[in-house]
Amino acid sequence: MMRAALIAVAALAVACESDPVAPACRVSAECDDGELCVAGVCVAAEGEGEGEGEGEGEGEGEGEGEGEGEGEGEGEGEGEGEGEGEGEPAPAPTATLTADDATVLMGRTTTLRFSSTNATSCALTPGGAVGTSGTRAVVARDTTTYALSCQGAGGTATATTTVTVPACANTCTFSRSARDQATTQSCTGAALPTLGTDRYVLNLPSPLSGAYLEVTICDPTDFQFHLTDSVTSDGFGGDAFVPIGGGQTILATCYDAEVHINGRRLEGFRNDFHVADRKSLDVADFISGTGCTTFTVTADDGVIAFNAPDGRRLVDSGMLRVDPPDACPAADGQAAGDRQWALAFNRTSLPRQAPPVSTGLGVTSAFLCLR
Repeated sequence: MMRAALIAVAALAVACESDPVAPACRVSAECDDGELCVAGVCVAAEGEGEGEGEGEGEGEGEGEGEGEGEGEGEGEGEGEGEGEGEGEPAPAPTATLTADDATVLMGRTTTLRFSSTNATSCALTPGGAVGTSGTRAVVARDTTTYALSCQGAGGTATATTTVTVPACANTCTFSRSARDQATTQSCTGAALPTLGTDRYVLNLPSPLSGAYLEVTICDPTDFQFHLTDSVTSDGFGGDAFVPIGGGQTILATCYDAEVHINGRRLEGFRNDFHVADRKSLDVADFISGTGCTTFTVTADDGVIAFNAPDGRRLVDSGMLRVDPPDACPAADGQAAGDRQWALAFNRTSLPRQAPPVSTGLGVTSAFLCLR
């Protein structure tokens, strides 16, 4: 109590020194608004008023801050949800590619089958643009891996398949720098004696079962190419006869097997002297009369296929007897088992003695596979 009284007296002394005319009081009710009665003197209540004001201000500020924070959070959440819904990725495309025959002989045809999903365009390599599904026939020249590439809004898909082509046991190549220049030739797997200019004998280690020819001709005239089972063949007859008593008798079991290009016709014979055994395939629309054309021919027993430069394929049966029976060995002098064939470029194997002539011009290069 003594300590409190001393404090009150000191406060009254300070107040009188700072405000000598301050009114005396007994209770705060006798003081003006905003004043308190302290030790019988009215003094301003500034400390308590400022504290209350600052407290109220801080409370309002915190409340506004919380409200703004909640509003921003809701807005960001809604925006992110809408963006994810509109940007869903397109489905990825698929591609499938198969070959009907995974292994084929040189010159034979196999069919590629392809399909895709979620794609707008596809292309084969080699081969070029194709539809998004379908088939394509291809002629096998070498072992080849084909690739299918398909594009769509969701990206690119690829597929591959390999067609295997076994190497030929017997091959021959022929080339010349110009249509009227000397030729160069070479063969593997077969002896190649020369009969004369651009005329050769093919001594094969085994009977022939088929042939594949790839040839380029420029400005063709008359005979371009001649492959026959007899060196005595002149493009029309040859070994399909035997001498009987000073004359010649045709035997149904004797054949003059050959295939040649004469002008712009592909011809194949089983027996020249039997009309039913003679075939001619008109390929004038595929071999240009001027300029150069590259094409292929596949010859198998009884069937010839001509593959045009634009991808068209002509097939005919009965055009060639690849391995005819050796019923006339005395007439044609062939080796046993029909292992001796003749090959000629820009002429026939045996020069003809009377018109029409058995020579021609045009072949600039050729590749021959003998199976």
